[in-house]
Parts: sequence; C-alpha cells; structure tokens
Amino acid sequence: MSDHLVTGYVSTMFRTDEVFRDGFESMFGLELTEAVKNHGSMVIHMAGFLILDGRCSDDVAVEALSVLSEIDHDETYEQRRALIEYALLVPSARVRDGAGNGIANMDDTSSIPALEEAARIEKNKTVRNNLENVLAQLYDTALG
Repeated sequence: MSDHLVTGYVSTMFRTDEVFRDGFESMFGLELTEAVKNHGSMVIHMAGFLILDGRCSDDVAVEALSVLSEIDHDETYEQRRALIEYALLVPSARVRDGAGNGIANMDDTSSIPALEEAARIEKNKTVRNNLENVLAQLYDTALG
C-alpha cells in the first residue's frame, strides 16, 4: 500500500463511530494493531497527528492510546511511547487521562520525566491523581 493510501486508511479508521467498552476488544483496535504491524511508523505518525491535533473524538483517541500502549511491535515501541507521552499535554482531560493509562500499560520508567511534568501542571484533580498513581507504579518498577 502506498504512503498516500496508508494515510487515507488511518484517517478513515479514526473517524469511526464505534462504541468502545472497557475489557472488550474493538474492531478499531484490531484494525489499528494490524495497520501498525503492516505499515509501522507511518501509522504512528498519522495517529499522532490525529490525536494530538484533536482531529478525532476523545473516545477514539483514548481507545487508540490504549491499543498503541499494548501492541507487541518492537520497531515502533519508542515512537508509540513518545506519542503517548505527548498526549499527556493535549487540551482534553479525558485524553490526558487515557495517556496516563497508556503509560501505565507500558510500565516503562523512561516515561517518568514526562509523567512528572504532566502531573505537576495538571489542573484536573482526578487526572492529576491518576497520573500520580501511575508515577507511583513506575517508581515501584524502577526499584524492581
């Protein structure tokens, strides 16, 4: 698939009206996983553009962050982690909270500095508490 077709496919995928439910795989998630495994960093780049620019619904952004945090794909790991860290700074509190959950899923201590900064500036008390809980998890991971 050409770069242009991949970009269009990902953009269309992120316009889904699927209803996401905790604990259940979504069709969107399955498609996103396959796209990442088949087209790698191009998909992450496009997903980042859509999420960070607010060009998809909060529901889709949160689901995408969750899926991206769980994909077993070493070639895009750092790019996925960076995208999730950047999502800690988007305007939507719901998406920022989803980014915190994504970091918790990845359980990578490299995210501690980004998470510390996000928790420090977070104005939403619920989101800040959740980010602080993820920080505690990562500190525990760091201690082994």
